[in-house]
Amino acid sequence: MFTPLRCRRLLCFFVDSDFLESDGTFSANLKSDGAGQILCKVYVSSGCVINTPYIVDYRYTTSGAGWLTATGLAASMRGLLGVASTAIASGCVGWITVRGPVNNVQGAATSFTGSVGHAVYWAGATGLGASTSTYIGLAYQVGVLLEETDASTTANIYLTGNLVATAC
Repeated sequence: MFTPLRCRRLLCFFVDSDFLESDGTFSANLKSDGAGQILCKVYVSSGCVINTPYIVDYRYTTSGAGWLTATGLAASMRGLLGVASTAIASGCVGWITVRGPVNNVQGAATSFTGSVGHAVYWAGATGLGASTSTYIGLAYQVGVLLEETDASTTANIYLTGNLVATAC
């Protein structure tokens, strides 16, 4: 079994089974769905839309407990990029896919263009995009295309689990 490493802002991970980390001020749950995906349990303050990318970040709640939260993309954010596999209502807890294959991911208008293996990047508040660039692990590269796309607003991608993603 791989040993997770604990960071102050996020839980760094490579897990092969369900995992819970809590010390009274911090709570993080990760699980595998058995299909190559790793999901992170998050608190959502304003709802999550299915197949939409979000940033997973560590926040304190008013009760003093810490939760991983999912927040809509903004250019100034930094964190782990994930995609909501199901809709999550405001004020609820749900699961966000942070690593592995994800289908029909929403991007910016006609922003996905490229072939299998080309980089998926985070373009700030406008969302995700893809180009004919090779994935080399840059901070704004959050995954790769799983199939060829040509000026599409959705794509099937593989999220690489970039823990410190930033917008390009």
